[in-house]
Amino acid sequence: MLKNFEEITKELTDNERDVLYPLIVSGLSRRKGKQNSISGSEICEALNKRLNAKKITPPRLRKIIQAIRINGDLYNICSNSKGYYLACSKQEIDDNILSLQQRIDQQQKIVDALRWQSNQTQF
Repeated sequence: MLKNFEEITKELTDNERDVLYPLIVSGLSRRKGKQNSISGSEICEALNKRLNAKKITPPRLRKIIQAIRINGDLYNICSNSKGYYLACSKQEIDDNILSLQQRIDQQQKIVDALRWQSNQTQF
């Protein structure tokens, strides 16, 4: 769980783990290659329409996909500005790793700046 984002980063609910998780694994397994990516909003819309019950939100979808990636239940899930897909080549994986690392690096710059600013400020 992330501080200040507890509601959207809490552990998976029973419904998310038992119902949504396998549906997402199944759906993403057919999305091979960048050209077959599907956006998070498209996934949410399809699931919400199909289940007609508990609504899945984009942050919770990201949490479920994070779990799928970490658990290794579906290999090589990549993402870009167009959505999620399974890598078809080492290059697609390498590009995705680079993109993730660049985002981490940018977040670290923000952390470093806030720490410096906090030390410069008298509250």
